[in-house]
Amino acid sequence: MIDNTELQQVKSVALKELRDALPLWRERLTMIDPRLYFYVLEATMPCEGTDCIASVYELLSIRKELRKMLTYELDVEYAAQWARAIEGVWEDGRHLRGGLMFDTNRGAQHVRLMHFQTWALYMMMMARREVCMQRRATDGTPLLHTEFVRDGMVWDKRRLCTEADIFITRKSGKTEFGAALDFTELAMMGDPNQQVSIVANDTNQAVKIAYRAVKQFAYQIDPTSVNKLGGKILKVNAKDISFQPSLPRTASLEAFSAGGKPKDGWNSGWVHNDEPGQGKYVNEHNDMESTVQELVGSAGTRRERMRLNTTTAGKVIYGPYKEHIQAVQESLLKEMDIPMGTVQELPDDYNFALLLQLDPWDFNGDIESLNHEYIFRRVNRSIGITVQPTWYAERLQKARTGTEDERKEVLTKDFNIWQSDRVKKWISGDEIRALGTERSIRECNKSEWIAFGGMDFSHGDDLCGIGYVAINTKTKQVLWDCDAWIAEDQLLKSPNKVLYDQWVEQGYLHVCPGEILDGAAVVSAIDEVAKHVRIVAFGYDNWDSDRFVNHIRSWMVNKLKKKGITPKAIEEELKQRLQPVSQTFGTYNSACQVVWDEVHWAPRKLFVHNPIIAWCFSNAILIEDQMENVKPKKNPGIPTGKVDICQCICTCYIMIGNIK
Repeated sequence: MIDNTELQQVKSVALKELRDALPLWRERLTMIDPRLYFYVLEATMPCEGTDCIASVYELLSIRKELRKMLTYELDVEYAAQWARAIEGVWEDGRHLRGGLMFDTNRGAQHVRLMHFQTWALYMMMMARREVCMQRRATDGTPLLHTEFVRDGMVWDKRRLCTEADIFITRKSGKTEFGAALDFTELAMMGDPNQQVSIVANDTNQAVKIAYRAVKQFAYQIDPTSVNKLGGKILKVNAKDISFQPSLPRTASLEAFSAGGKPKDGWNSGWVHNDEPGQGKYVNEHNDMESTVQELVGSAGTRRERMRLNTTTAGKVIYGPYKEHIQAVQESLLKEMDIPMGTVQELPDDYNFALLLQLDPWDFNGDIESLNHEYIFRRVNRSIGITVQPTWYAERLQKARTGTEDERKEVLTKDFNIWQSDRVKKWISGDEIRALGTERSIRECNKSEWIAFGGMDFSHGDDLCGIGYVAINTKTKQVLWDCDAWIAEDQLLKSPNKVLYDQWVEQGYLHVCPGEILDGAAVVSAIDEVAKHVRIVAFGYDNWDSDRFVNHIRSWMVNKLKKKGITPKAIEEELKQRLQPVSQTFGTYNSACQVVWDEVHWAPRKLFVHNPIIAWCFSNAILIEDQMENVKPKKNPGIPTGKVDICQCICTCYIMIGNIK
């Protein structure tokens, strides 16, 4: 992943490009709908306390959509029909006719879509792509109104967007906007036999919130549908809506909770995934995502499909939607590889993303860092419309004075900051510092000390290293130490540069010239340590660490050969002494408890040398799975913190258990 310094540079460049291009886009955007221009203008305008209201990923999404507008044919009228179906016809700020009525403090009223909603609607619906239908024009099949003939083959023009992510906070009109899209697809704009699906994590979210909002629109269109036997047009049941059998339109809508199964023959071209950000993996599985995938997979015959995701951040460390959003963000970063104004198609142009979230550097773990007007507007463009101007200040006060659960609720729902609902405090940096000693592992006597090593080189250039747990076989004293490295180029742009420079000067942190770490330097350090302790075994994170592990394997082989050990015996020895360590909860659970016991129950026998160890522990929390297994993870409230050496120490204890 790109670091914050590079991301800030990306934002600066993208913002300048958009500001320079906006005057050229003004007329075109205004001709489609003036609100499109005003949305981009508001997102990119200078703002007191920051560069602009939008986050880097919102800017990149705007840049992507402008490229798509240049690249693809646009059906502006089709998108405008969607807008009219939802908000009706307006003139000079007055509603004339049509549209849906929305729940407001003044009762049900016709309201205009806000600027960001208008942008989302048009970007989802406007762009068209051409698809070859794999049949000849002479086969006798009548052409649809969207089909045409080219070189004797039938082609179809259809909506480009088949997946949309509306990642916004609560009190942004999210539920109502999603419901309006669902109902419009059901009743007006979708196929005559469309089947709309709403999926949520539980029945309450699916039926009492998401589906209930759609149901209110159904009652507006057909007031007689409040009758349990059905109205003149619609039949509205506890969790589904359908048209009366006597009508030519046979479209239907149904709400599903996680784990629910569609009826046989269900063919859903529109799947609304409501609040997927709250879903987490349980034993590598998520019921909600499984239901969504089954519904999406049922739509093979549909010309135009849509997976609509509307959500806030959740109390989730590992979950399918969090992984999805991260993939979307990585995709948006690739937009910077394409010069502004270039006509070019990309494979992921099917996705539209509206990500109203903070920049990674906006929140430093202190609630007070969120107390800025631009922060409020960065995550919510409807302040004063769907939420009171005092809302965010009041919510921050609740986060300051309330429980830990209330704090997480504010961060996730009101500021779109991912949290975990299964977090435990572990060992503080101060507790580790209290065990500090000047004695390093390089001052041990090899005849008395053995050591185990834990390695983490998965990032390649950032802070990486080897943690050592050395044990005196006579006194049973335990010494923690480490060797840590950072690439020179990474050091120059690291947000922790001042601290790192101090450690480099003191000899605690090694710097490798250039852009990547030097495997030979790692082996050299191990060889030096091996002169003072007998290294029993190494454990390592298998992810992207082959280069370093191969260096260490070669070093071990050479050492064993000098002892006259046969090649077959060497292979058996390596299996014991150099092991990949799975990064699962089950693997780390016992080691985390042993580490805690070492710190708290054997303080006179445990000594810690390198201050990087204490720093890494100060950045670490324990996250817990459904089985109450734990493993260390970086505290999301400390974005610039590192926990690599802390994990290495745990790996040492895993190896101690394995060797025993």
